[in-house]
Amino acid sequence: FDVALLPFARNKATRFISPTKTLEYLAAGKPVVSPPITDVIELYGEAVRFRATPNAFAAEIAALINEEPTARLQRESFSRSIAAQYDWDTIAARMSDLMQAAILRNVERVLVAHPGGRTTAGQIDLSNPIRQDAWGPEQVLA
Repeated sequence: FDVALLPFARNKATRFISPTKTLEYLAAGKPVVSPPITDVIELYGEAVRFRATPNAFAAEIAALINEEPTARLQRESFSRSIAAQYDWDTIAARMSDLMQAAILRNVERVLVAHPGGRTTAGQIDLSNPIRQDAWGPEQVLA
C-alpha cells in the first residue's frame, strides 16, 4: 500500500484513542493520514498529516501518492526516526536510565550505621546502593 490511513470517525468513542498502528506505519516509512486525534497529534504530530473533512482527507491521500521522490525520502527518514524513539530497546534504555538516576538520588538519603556512630557518604559502594553489610549494621534507603 502507498498511504497508511487512520480513518476514525471523530466522536466520543474515538476522542482519546491512541492507535498502535501509527508507529507500525511510521516504522515502515509509510505516509500517514489521520483525522485530528489528540494522542496522535501529541505523539506523532510532526510525522502524520491531519485532515478533518472527507474531502481534505482524500486530497491529502492523492498528494502523498504523487509525492516527489526527494520529499518521500525525507519523510520516510523522519518517520522512521520518530518510530525509533518508541522501539523496545530505546524504551528499556530510558527506563534503565531513570531507575539508575533515582537510585543515585536516593544514595544521598541512605543512612549507614557505622560502628563508630558516624555516617559518611564516602563509605557507600555506589555499585550496589540498595544494601550493604560491610560494617555489620544495615543501610536503609529513606
